[in-house]
Amino acid sequence: MNAFDKIRALDPLTFLTPATLEERAALAMRTADQRLYSHHLANAWLDWLGAHSAEIGRHDIELVARETLNLSPYHERADDLYAAVMRTRQPLPAGSLVFMVTSCRKYFDNALRMQAALRARGAFACIVIGDPAQRVATWDGDVCTLPVADNYEGLPLKVAAGVNALTKRFGAVAIVKIDDDCQLTPAFTVERFEQLAAQHAYVGQPQRSPHHCRFWHFGKTQQPQGAYTRRFNGMWAGGACYLLNPQAAALVAREYALFPAEIGDEYYEDKAIGDFLRRQGVALHVVTHKEWGITYDITERFVAPPLKDTPAAAVAPASVAAASTPTQSAIPKLLHIVWVGDQKQRPDNLIATWIAHHPGWTVKVWGNDDLAQGPWHCAEQMVALGETSLAGLATLMQWEILYREGGVAVAADSLCIRGLDTALLETERFGCTLSETAAPGVLAAGYFGCKPGDALVARLLDAVGQGGDLRGANVSDAVGDARLTAVVEASADLPLHVLPSHTFLPLHHSAAPHAGLEGVVACELWADTLGLTDHLAGLTIESLRATLKLDDGAIPGGESAQWEAARNLLAA
Repeated sequence: MNAFDKIRALDPLTFLTPATLEERAALAMRTADQRLYSHHLANAWLDWLGAHSAEIGRHDIELVARETLNLSPYHERADDLYAAVMRTRQPLPAGSLVFMVTSCRKYFDNALRMQAALRARGAFACIVIGDPAQRVATWDGDVCTLPVADNYEGLPLKVAAGVNALTKRFGAVAIVKIDDDCQLTPAFTVERFEQLAAQHAYVGQPQRSPHHCRFWHFGKTQQPQGAYTRRFNGMWAGGACYLLNPQAAALVAREYALFPAEIGDEYYEDKAIGDFLRRQGVALHVVTHKEWGITYDITERFVAPPLKDTPAAAVAPASVAAASTPTQSAIPKLLHIVWVGDQKQRPDNLIATWIAHHPGWTVKVWGNDDLAQGPWHCAEQMVALGETSLAGLATLMQWEILYREGGVAVAADSLCIRGLDTALLETERFGCTLSETAAPGVLAAGYFGCKPGDALVARLLDAVGQGGDLRGANVSDAVGDARLTAVVEASADLPLHVLPSHTFLPLHHSAAPHAGLEGVVACELWADTLGLTDHLAGLTIESLRATLKLDDGAIPGGESAQWEAARNLLAA
């Protein structure tokens, strides 16, 4: 008899008695009287299952199948085997959403209360707990006991196993992971979660900071653990409550079945799930707990102190080089351009003009990935602006970036004509007016230079941060021209060097153009105002004329002379 024949000959009682895969593998090697590699064991497990499946129960079949996947996750039959393991037994209708109340036996009463509260609001809720003595997940009504540790350090694997168990039982459903100590506010509605699940893969309140507490687990783990030593990879959804749509849930479920250590070898469950989804290319859509009606008592481990009390470097993202100290003598030769939203529409042709005219400068183009990584002092305001105005969101990002790093921020939809006068870098800070005729006294938010840790920008950000929900707010008042103007007017102790509008805005959508090119550094194209945003990426003189239907030489809100000025500037 060969090795496979000997293992196949083992009766179900003998083969299934070992409590762990390691013990079963040892039995198989003793039986075969030889060392077997993992792919040999996987084939032996499949062979044994084919011979004895009619003699054993479905839980034992699932156990052997799951062990086979762990032994050889890249096996040629892995996909078929996983599909068989995950055969849905109680499919829910498409678009269904299940709340997974994550708990343990110690706090099971809390879980029951949370489940009852969710059901009272019309939600379908199941509880998951752990028991390492289990071989596979088992259900008792709407309570699932998972084959994982029931302690703090076992939480990452518990969540992944819970997602797997719910996906196996109910099919392609959206899953909301919620802790047993959460509370529902009057703002909570199941419909809000359903809407989000229909639009986004991964949703939650972001934890953005590389400065999160690395000793948060102290006193919580069963065995004492040292400091958390994994790197910060970008923001993730806080563990109190987050949502996975059917596709994201399916990814987590499969990862648990084939590569459980990818998630399980962690302390922080929410970070483990977020890091895994990031590797799969799944982005986090930011929604605060307050927005969807969830609150909880645990102190956040990611709250940053107010900007006015924080050195600039303390809020710098890990992916960006450390900022210069706020005491440096000059504004750094650093240009910042922010473009969020559809990156395919980013006007790289315009950005290239800034690069060409600023040799020796560093030009940083900030986008969606930077937005996702944070950290951001005005995170909640960014969430609100992102739902209604990408231009407003980009402007708020600009202010935070300037505070961290210093330098000069310029609008993405502007064409650079010549390099900035380096004498401006010796000022404390500088900006420019919007239009002396169309908006006298108003400053332009899109063009500003300062040192890192600038006190005026700090005051602006603190004002924005204290402004509450900006959803639906006027962008100029909230973060733009009007906000900057108001902060400057209230800050007589912080001088601002103000340039004339034609420095960056020689054309205004509702004013006569500046005559000639003298003193002009760049030309703002007013993309958002004139509806050009979707056309900037391939902008030429001809396409600009066609986009604006300028057959008669007129630009919306202006006269033919304005178009001629634009032609001259673009051709310069």
